[in-house]
Amino acid sequence: MQHDVDSTRKPRDRPETSEAVVAPAKEARSFGNMMEEAYGFSQAVRVGDTIYVSGQTAMGDDFRAVGGDDMAAQMREAYAGVARVLAMYGAGMDNVVDEVLFVTDTAAQGAAVALALQEAMNAAEDLPELRIGLAYGTILIRLGDVYGEVVNLAARLTSECKPGRVLADRELAAALDGHSGYHLHRLRRVSVRGYRHLVPYAVQRAEGQ
Repeated sequence: MQHDVDSTRKPRDRPETSEAVVAPAKEARSFGNMMEEAYGFSQAVRVGDTIYVSGQTAMGDDFRAVGGDDMAAQMREAYAGVARVLAMYGAGMDNVVDEVLFVTDTAAQGAAVALALQEAMNAAEDLPELRIGLAYGTILIRLGDVYGEVVNLAARLTSECKPGRVLADRELAAALDGHSGYHLHRLRRVSVRGYRHLVPYAVQRAEGQ
C-alpha cells in the first residue's frame, strides 16, 4: 500500500510532533591482511546484537591451504577462523545460531558432502557436532545468494535434526531411491513453520560403503 503525503499541510486536530529514526550501528572488523585490502571486504559486521561473519576457509594467514585432503583438519582451520572473528566482538562459538549452505548438482553429491562432513566432525573430538538438513529441487542463485523453497526446507530440516545426524526431504529421498551407496529411513512427519506435514528421512551410508 502506498501513502501520498502533502508536506505543506498539517491536520488541525493533530498536534505537531517530531520523531527521530535511529538506525542500528554497524561495526566491521578485519584481520588487517593484504587480501582484505585488495578485495575490500571485512571478516564480519555487527549490526545491533547480530554478528554476520564472512565465509571462513582452510587457509592460514599466509594464504596457503591448510589440511591438504584431511577434511577434519580443514574444518578445524575454518572453525578457528570463525572463533577468531567472534572473539573480536567478545563472542564465542556458543553464540553461533546459523551456519553454512552447500549447493551441489545432484542429490547423491549432496548426500556425499553431508555424510563426509558428519564423519569428519564426529571423528574429531575438539569439533562441535553438526545438524544437517538436505533438500532437493530447483533454486535461484543471484549475486552469490541462493533462493527458493528448497532453501527453506533444508533450514527446517536442520532445525529438526539431532546433532550428528543428516535429514533429507521427500524429493531428495526419492532421487536417492535405489542408490547403492545410501540408506534412507522415513521418520514420522513433523509440523514446522511453513510446513504442517513435513516428512523427514534419516540419511546414512549403506552397509559396506
